[in-house]
Amino acid sequence: LGAEKSMSLVRFYILALKGAGWLKMRLNLLEEAKPILEKLASLDTANRLGIKDLLDLATDIEKGGDEDED
Repeated sequence: LGAEKSMSLVRFYILALKGAGWLKMRLNLLEEAKPILEKLASLDTANRLGIKDLLDLATDIEKGGDEDED
């Protein structure tokens, strides 16, 4: 039971960091968002949380790309 709670807290922390990276990216604080997303991408090598997609989007925005490509 203790290990299960510990893993839940780790998952919560990782998802909170993902949210912080996404929010900073949306606020155009790319210099703060990219290090967060890069660290998470290095931890999530299988890209199960979709961090690589957010990191790619942040890189596109940084290069002057359009973030709303609908």
